[in-house]
Amino acid sequence: MKELGTRIRQLREKKRWSQFALAKKSKVSTTTVQRIETGSDKVAYGTLFKIANALGVSVDYLKTGQEPKTPELDEIEKTFERLMEKLSKRDSVQILIEDGHAEAKEIALFFNSEDIPKAVQESVLEMIRSLKKKYIKQNNESDSTK
Repeated sequence: MKELGTRIRQLREKKRWSQFALAKKSKVSTTTVQRIETGSDKVAYGTLFKIANALGVSVDYLKTGQEPKTPELDEIEKTFERLMEKLSKRDSVQILIEDGHAEAKEIALFFNSEDIPKAVQESVLEMIRSLKKKYIKQNNESDSTK
């Protein structure tokens, strides 16, 4: 935990941010940032995800000090399938593709509740964007033939 806190502090100081500024940008409390940096607090994945996003690095980098390797296609596909399964239980996949933003909160909750590397998350989000474009194109083509 100490290395994680040191890494976060170094990244924060490199950006010339105070602990308060990092807390505000990552939407966690200043006390949480202080505890993490001193290594006296266990960090929930959701909190770590928020801090990593604010600092512009991956969670893997915060944990290990190394950028994540490129995810295997199999890992991306399995994550995508798990996400779609979770969303389809709510009959919301259609809404997700049509609107693109209707399920953003649920996708964020999924990523925060699972230990999914940032590179895999980005690949899954790209797959969703691709599905949305394909869906829109198909609808436009069917509308023009009417």
